[in-house]
Amino acid sequence: MGVLLILFSSICSAVVNVFIKRNTRGPDPVVLSSTQMAIGGLVLFLISLPIEGVPDVALPGVFYLALFWLAVISAVGFSIWFALLKREEVQVSTLNVWMFIVPVFGAVFSWIILPEESPGLFSVLGMVLVAVSLVSYNLVKKRSFAV
Repeated sequence: MGVLLILFSSICSAVVNVFIKRNTRGPDPVVLSSTQMAIGGLVLFLISLPIEGVPDVALPGVFYLALFWLAVISAVGFSIWFALLKREEVQVSTLNVWMFIVPVFGAVFSWIILPEESPGLFSVLGMVLVAVSLVSYNLVKKRSFAV
């Protein structure tokens, strides 16, 4: 189920990226980013209720501080992303390729921050393949501009 949700999220993200690029005079990137995150969060919350049950909201203050901080970082990141999409010189395909680096950073940060997490062979191999793909894509793209 998780893999299907991630796939659906990637498809929706790609469609929105193309929509933003085609409609440069469309909605403000900050409004679009905020709306997208609010709707996505609500949908994920509603899906989680029958699976996980009603969450316990009596958590330490540091939890809510971290939650707020991560929400701000995410909102700023998405706002920058959509602002880049609205720029004339930025190609959607080039920007979308960099989305593959997000799970790599997520995994590396979890290995650093969470003591019970550790890299496995397939995880590291997958990350190496992502890195090689990004480098290869950029080398080919750079050579095609030079010609």
